[in-house]
This record gives sequence, C-alpha cells and structure tokens, in this order.
Amino acid sequence: MQAGVKRFPRLGLWWGGVLVLAASLALALPLVCDKCGFESPADAAVCAHCGAELPRSGAAPATPEPTSPLPAAAATSEKLDFLDPSVVQAEIAEAQRHLGRQPELARLFLINAQALEMLTDPAAGGRRAARIKALLDECERSSMQVRIKCPVCDGTGRRKFAGATLSGQEVVRDTPGSPCTECGGSGYVARRARVEDLRFRKGRALDDYRTAQQARKYVPVGGAWVPQDLELKLTVRQQAQLRRVTAAPCPACARADRGFRQGPRRAPARAVRSRARARWTARARGSRASARPPAGA
Repeated sequence: MQAGVKRFPRLGLWWGGVLVLAASLALALPLVCDKCGFESPADAAVCAHCGAELPRSGAAPATPEPTSPLPAAAATSEKLDFLDPSVVQAEIAEAQRHLGRQPELARLFLINAQALEMLTDPAAGGRRAARIKALLDECERSSMQVRIKCPVCDGTGRRKFAGATLSGQEVVRDTPGSPCTECGGSGYVARRARVEDLRFRKGRALDDYRTAQQARKYVPVGGAWVPQDLELKLTVRQQAQLRRVTAAPCPACARADRGFRQGPRRAPARAVRSRARARWTARARGSRASARPPAGA
C-alpha cells in the first residue's frame, strides 16, 4: 500500500508532462509568410516558397506608426465573411472594355478577378468563373496576333488595279466600292506576333494596369488589387489566400514545366551538320589510308 502511494505522485507528474506536450503541439500553428502567403511549419525560420524570413510567433509584429489618424469607421470596421460579387463583376467589365484593343491589359484584369472570385460565397453559385476562363482563352488567342497594315491595299481597304495611260506609263488606282480581297476592306491583317513584340506589349500593359488600378483607388494585397475601403475588412486568412494565389511561380517549377511542355531539347541544325561532316571526313580519311599501297611495295 505504501509503495503504491509513493508511486502515485510520479505517475501524476508523468501524465501532466504528456498533457503539456500535447497542448504545445496543438498550439504549434503553421506560420504564414507576409510576402507570398505560403504556410510553413511552426519551427521554420524562412519561407519554403520565396525564402523570406518568417515572423516569430512569440514576437509581436512591428507596426509602423501611421502618419495620420485612421477614421473611426475604418478603425471599427467589421471583417468580411465573403467578398461582394459586384467587385469581381467590375473587374470583368474592365477586362471586356480593353479586350479589343489591349488583350494583355484585359488579361491582367481577368487574373485579378479570378483571385477575387475565390473570396466570394461558394454557395451563391454563378457563372463568373466560367466566364473568366472563356475571356482568358480569348485574350490568349488575341495576344498571339498583331494587326498590321494590309500590304496589298496599303491600308486603304479598297481593291487596286493596275493600268496604263496613253503614254504607256503604268499606274495603280483604287476601285471605289470594291473591298480588298486580302483584308476584306478593313485595311489591316492579322499576323503572328514576334517574341520581341510580345515582351514589349506585356511590359506596357503592366504599367497601364498599375496606373488604371491606382486611378480606381485600388490598393495591392500581394499581387491582387482590392478597393481601398475593403483592405481593412479582409481577414488575415483572406489576405494570405490572395497573396498565395497571385504569387509568382517557383523558378525551378517554371523551368520544369517549360521543359515538360517543350519536350527534350534538340541540338541545332548547324551542330548536327558539323558532326555529320566530321564523321564523313574521318571515314574518307580511313578509306584513303587503307587503299594506299605499302611503302616497300
């Protein structure tokens, strides 16, 4: 009996240690990166996706002092459970407005709409996601082509005919009321865009996109843009979700995906011809050496 009483405190201490360990493991929540929104283990020092330093759970985050006091409505604003679908619809409308002239700019608005669509109520339904996907495919097709002046009608859109004057001089004139057979009367034809043209148009579209969002009083949250009055109403999880969706892809994953789409890399035609010429030269020299008579013959 006395031995059982003596062992009881040790048993209680052992179970207490087990409970404390279980509670500490339950409280070890993943760390969310402030830069890209990626969730890393609680004991990680840097983000596994972008390499940025992770905030420590024990240390309080440093908050910069505001230059001007916040309004009372913004300070006491309630957090949003779901985003209003009208915000997503506004991004789709902006994309449709720029689709005909600048498909690269329209694509940026659609990517932002796709990110904001993830914060809306899934029970509400709707066909916005399918509409965004269809518009993105249309932007992809339009961005691969460029409109140039028709080389047949020289941009006039009218059919030309060649004739000669009484003095024998050849002249080329337009036919009124007869459209050009190459461009159909529009004066422009579509050609496949070059890589240099695509890079220039994407860079210009990115500058125009930032200017347009700032003019609409939108603020960036990661790679997404939200209205200024909704920034303080987003929860931490919603902001992390926006950062994660719009984060740049991992360079290693992008290279692997590009290599998978392009297949095995082939040698240039010039290198193939050089190797074939070297083999043929070596074979010809060997045949001449074997056909040469011996020196003492």
